[in-house]
Amino acid sequence: MLGADFLNLDFAALRTLRTVYRLNSFSAAAQELGVNQSTISYTIERLRRAFDDRLFVRQGSAIVPTSRCSAMMADIDHIWTEAERVAEPQSFDPSAMTGSFTIMATFLSRAAIMPRVARKIAGAAPDLHIKLVSGFASARDELLKGRIDIALTPIEIDDSGVYRQNLLTDQYACAINGQNDLATQEFGLKEYANARHLVVNYGPSWQPLYLKKLKEQGLDVKVAFTTGDPADIPHLLQGSDMISTVPSWIARQFPQSIAVRPCPVLAKTEIKMYWTAGADRSPISMWIRNLIATSVQEMSQEFSELT
Repeated sequence: MLGADFLNLDFAALRTLRTVYRLNSFSAAAQELGVNQSTISYTIERLRRAFDDRLFVRQGSAIVPTSRCSAMMADIDHIWTEAERVAEPQSFDPSAMTGSFTIMATFLSRAAIMPRVARKIAGAAPDLHIKLVSGFASARDELLKGRIDIALTPIEIDDSGVYRQNLLTDQYACAINGQNDLATQEFGLKEYANARHLVVNYGPSWQPLYLKKLKEQGLDVKVAFTTGDPADIPHLLQGSDMISTVPSWIARQFPQSIAVRPCPVLAKTEIKMYWTAGADRSPISMWIRNLIATSVQEMSQEFSELT
């Protein structure tokens, strides 16, 4: 039987819980919600009594959620989203949408997919603010914390309460300075491995699949230069003898001075779209997910017509 403390909870209390969980801070939550920190503390105490759990504990100078708190947040998010859905007008009108929507995306997604999405949104929902966040290694945590609404990433996220749609499978290609001899010569795995390579370093949690495939064949590349941003590649390749291996959709964005050659390593990369169960039936999330999927279909169709 539900106790009085639980039955006295309201959506304002749930909003406070979601905000503190997302920001890991009482003071930051108070600032975002426009209330005093004492109000946040009082609300969290009510929630602690209602759920019979501490919810947040202090570790050093930070606060962290308890295991019970983390476990129930997907359900809390689902309740919140369902309430938003009930409160939504029956007919969804993108032109009336305001507020913000956050998407974490890889460079491939930002360079090839999101420009199309941006044009579609500008025409249909001019007052909607799309926040585009770079990166993808932290997509799982950011999604589960509610800091982002959609993640476009090659990383597998298999948590319960997270939905996925496969968007794009892409072959790797070699980007080469047009004056480099390799830009016009045939080269195989041996020549490829012995060349000087410009490698994109995505951090310790992710290694490009072409490097894994190469190592499976007992080979490795000679790394001459690393960068954390694929946008640096065309600049660093100018006047250089280096090769950079990137998804072909990224290579197509480079200037004509950069030659694009097939990669001798038979490996593919994927882009998957993730969202939480709580947002699955949200009208705005459904609409934006459809825009993203449609944009990918248009890209694939245009490329097939050119080849």
